[in-house]
This record gives sequence, structure tokens and C-alpha cells, in this order.
Amino acid sequence: MGEPLHPEFIAEARLQLDQAEMLLHTLDRCLGQADPGVLHAAYRAMHAVSALAGFLGLENIRILSQKTEEMLEELRLHRMPCTAARINLLLRTICRLRELVLGLIADARPHGVDQQLLRAFRHLFKVRLVRPRPRWRRIIPQARRFDWHGQQISTGPPPAGIL
Repeated sequence: MGEPLHPEFIAEARLQLDQAEMLLHTLDRCLGQADPGVLHAAYRAMHAVSALAGFLGLENIRILSQKTEEMLEELRLHRMPCTAARINLLLRTICRLRELVLGLIADARPHGVDQQLLRAFRHLFKVRLVRPRPRWRRIIPQARRFDWHGQQISTGPPPAGIL
């Protein structure tokens, strides 16, 4: 872990976290009609924090920002409804990430993983938007075979190799 990278990481992480927090506050005002552009911008901001933390070996920051990024991805792709509980968890996580990043200024390397936040993520990931899967079935045409006189001799699935 190179020390000259810390000031740059702190500045970039603070900028990205501020942007993500601002975007999540706009989502908090319009629950249910989440703008995909806002979700995508927040996702990109958290992806940047996650990637930089992973590069520097800051595991606690990487894990929390990655969980935030994953939830934003699910919301963005409409795999989960955008609820107040999810937005609240994302905002709490961003506040915790900001504390961890600011702790790097005092040279306090974060230890351990925030188990309470991770449990909240696991709980809210279980409650997904359930969509019925389409029931596709392959329609196999019935083959009709005729004898020399034009009389039908059998019906059934076509012989192998036709489909």
C-alpha cells in the first residue's frame, strides 16, 4: 500500500461518496419512480470507490462499497423495488464509508467488517421483486405420414433430424 496514494484516494472517495449521497437523497424524494439515470450515476460513483479501495487493499471500505454497488445495480435493473428501507440502508452505508475514509487521514486503518450493515444488506437482498417466469414450451409440429394411397398412417412427433 503506497502512502502517496492515500491523499488522492481520500479526495476521490470523498467526492464520489458526496455525489452518491446527493443522488440517493433525490431518489428518497421520489420512491417508486426511481430515475434509471440517477441510479446509474450513483452506481458508477460507488464502483469507483470500490475499485480504488480494492486496489489499495482497504478491505472494509471495498466490501461495504461493493455491497452498496450491488444493491444499486439490482435497483437499476428493476430486480428489486426502490423502497425507503433500501435507500436508508444505502445512505447509512455511505455515512459509514465516509467515516472510514476520513479515518485514513488520522492514519487509522479500518479493521474488521461492519457486520450489522452486512446483515441488513443480506436481509434486504432476500426481499426481491418476484416476477413470474415465462412458461415457454417448445411446440413440436405433428408429422403426418401417408401411405401410397394417401391414407394417413401415423401422427406424432417428427422423426429425428427434422428439427
